[in-house]
Amino acid sequence: MSLAVTVMLHGSTVVLANGLVAASVHLGSGSWALASLDDPLAALVCRPLRLADADGHHLVAGSAPCTWSEFAIDGPLGPGRRLRIVAPGQGDDRILELDLHAGRTGLVVGGGVRHHGPQPVRIGRIQLVDGSAFAGCPVAEGYAALDGESGCVPTRVHGPVPLRCRNNLVLRCGPGRPRCLVLGGLTYREFERFVAARPAVDSIAVELWAEDPVGRLVEPEETWVAADRSWIDLAGHDPFAVAEEYAWAVRLAQGVSLADGTYPTVCLWWASQGLGSPANDSPGAVAEMDLVAASGFLRYAAVGIRLLPDSYAKDNCDGWWDDAHWAACAPTFAPPGPCYKQPWPTTAAWCGAVRERGGVPISYMRANGRSEDYASAHPGHMLFNDPGRRLLCPVSARWWERDWPEAGRDLVGCDFTDPGFQAHVRQVYAGLRQAGLAGIFYDYPKITGWIAEGGFEDPQATTAAAYRQIFALAREGLGPEADLQERAYFLGSDVAIGLANAQRVIWDNSTWAPTLLARVARRWYKNRVVMDYDTDGKDLPAERELRGRDGVRAMLTMAAVASARILLATSFRHLDAELLHDLSRVVPLPALGRTARPLDLFAGGDCPQIFDLRIEDGWHQLTLYNTAVAAGSWPPVDLPLEPFTEGRRDFPGKVAGLIPVAATLAVELGAPAWAGGLGLDPAQRYYVYDFWNDRLAGIVGGGDRLAQDLRPAEARMLAIHQVEDRPQWIATDRHIHQGLVDLVRRPVWDPARRILAGTSRLVAGETTRVILATNGLSCTGATAAAGAAAIVSRGEGLLDLHLCSATGSEVPWEVGFS
Repeated sequence: MSLAVTVMLHGSTVVLANGLVAASVHLGSGSWALASLDDPLAALVCRPLRLADADGHHLVAGSAPCTWSEFAIDGPLGPGRRLRIVAPGQGDDRILELDLHAGRTGLVVGGGVRHHGPQPVRIGRIQLVDGSAFAGCPVAEGYAALDGESGCVPTRVHGPVPLRCRNNLVLRCGPGRPRCLVLGGLTYREFERFVAARPAVDSIAVELWAEDPVGRLVEPEETWVAADRSWIDLAGHDPFAVAEEYAWAVRLAQGVSLADGTYPTVCLWWASQGLGSPANDSPGAVAEMDLVAASGFLRYAAVGIRLLPDSYAKDNCDGWWDDAHWAACAPTFAPPGPCYKQPWPTTAAWCGAVRERGGVPISYMRANGRSEDYASAHPGHMLFNDPGRRLLCPVSARWWERDWPEAGRDLVGCDFTDPGFQAHVRQVYAGLRQAGLAGIFYDYPKITGWIAEGGFEDPQATTAAAYRQIFALAREGLGPEADLQERAYFLGSDVAIGLANAQRVIWDNSTWAPTLLARVARRWYKNRVVMDYDTDGKDLPAERELRGRDGVRAMLTMAAVASARILLATSFRHLDAELLHDLSRVVPLPALGRTARPLDLFAGGDCPQIFDLRIEDGWHQLTLYNTAVAAGSWPPVDLPLEPFTEGRRDFPGKVAGLIPVAATLAVELGAPAWAGGLGLDPAQRYYVYDFWNDRLAGIVGGGDRLAQDLRPAEARMLAIHQVEDRPQWIATDRHIHQGLVDLVRRPVWDPARRILAGTSRLVAGETTRVILATNGLSCTGATAAAGAAAIVSRGEGLLDLHLCSATGSEVPWEVGFS
């Protein structure tokens, strides 16, 4: 079968196909369809493309037949062809574009208009899909729909009920091996994306559209096709695989490159609240870095220091963003006095001091916060060019203004489309980059930066485009390696993908609970692919006091397995040797470009408990997380998002009141992922090694049911390796991923020399163990290119290879056998 893309005309229907799927458009009506070529029920039939202006009025369709053209395309998704359909209308021609790429089942769809009216029009909605999927399939059986909400908005798995969500939808349905459908945004420039699904008995009504409250201005006689593209895929049978394929398509099409977030970061806003901890100011940042360096932790990973100059006075740092104002404003939860103090009174001074000590300096901005003195000094930089104007429909009330006179609340912020303000912001970021700042945490971006009523200097700007400009200027100024984190309250949108590289998913929170983990686990396919997800502060001493060492290890393990950041809510002053050891076992976080699958995602429950990360053929990292409690259930984090709600204040107490209990978790190793298994080969045997308990958990068949009895609140990380017919490695003790981070050259068997040889990245002054299985041979000794190597037998046909280097480096080693 040829997978090349072809376009052919059959009567009044034009067909775009690639050997896997086919998209067809009826030229008389403009209706169109997408179908899998190997499953007659995997089909989507759609009404013609529709467009509406920003007031909701639809552009009127005409009665003339559509015209079509096609041409070759080549880009991040590979070679393909584009089919363009033009549907004449009464004053406006609607344009539908369908792209199909060689070897891909995903159809890329976009829309636009050729505007013939006498006045400009603002396009506020592009209805890309309005149709029916899987007609004739009993969709209610096995139905589950994973919504695509993002940021601090909860992501949920829904049963066969109507739903509407932002960004995308991953849907499975049908008896036995499921049929799957993915619809969602592929590229984001000027519009958000929305999806709706309404399941019936034997079909699903689905919609996909691009929308913006301000809309895109199109001039008379202008032909405009949105750069915002969307993705449709209905040919798959594994919801995990089709979701991951979608996320990687977004990454490629949007040009996503995620900054390094593999190291832990101390948040001074949190840490400064601890007794005796360094303050949330520039001397405190340097003092905290001194504590990090003194602990010896830098042998394992870099450490970020996040300083938060978050002043909420009417005259503050916002808009100015310069040393003079940071040296005048007092941040929240800091001692009296400014954020910048001697002997580090500038950004360059404190960033330089942190970097000299081996750290990563990170700061904070309210994304489009307002300072009254800046608004007065630069009225032309404000939205509507009117600093006294109030927003009529803000996303949310700004809590810090609640005690202000009403006339002073909800005033407009800066206009990131204004050329004068853009020039100023470019100077700000150029200075910060020169000063050595590595990243910025953007607070309240949707509250202050999502402007649904316009007022932009750029007449063509949409709300989404203006919002993206906040991060575009930062990315341009701080560089591609900068860490730009979006605290995405309220809207739950993916619109900043490709510019912001990290999102926080929760309110200000340092209490760990499985329901918090669930929010990121349900976004596994996007995590570390298009966005790094952060669950906010980790209070290691508090978790140990509440749940013991198993609780700390579970929190760290699951944060490393399911999220992409380790943010510390406590100073290194309060981390003893035990806590430092356990923290060192999860960093650096793996940078694989994928995240462990929550295999029980569609099985119901408050939180997934079984996570599988396939490293390569014959090697899986399986994580089992015991969330069982004696009575009650974990409190939800799907609470009202307004800061300081009663629900948020009650959350720590509700968590502390639960009593974890022992439980047994099991997984069918040979079952496919869509059925909750690892898909192992039933004809093979596998070693299972338990990292935290440092023991061989068994040798099992690929078709076996693996059951483990877990202690209360325990997370168990298991390395699963296919048994070979010669000596092999099966685990290491350096990192929970047991070789992924520290075995920089995987051990290889040389049958002629009867040598197993590899290269380990060693920590200075610390012995690392590589656990080996002899598989019936006898060890004759071990050597290392540097440092010391020794073999210790542990029975059960296992050996420990001990490696140690005083300096720490990548050390080749060999183990001989006879």
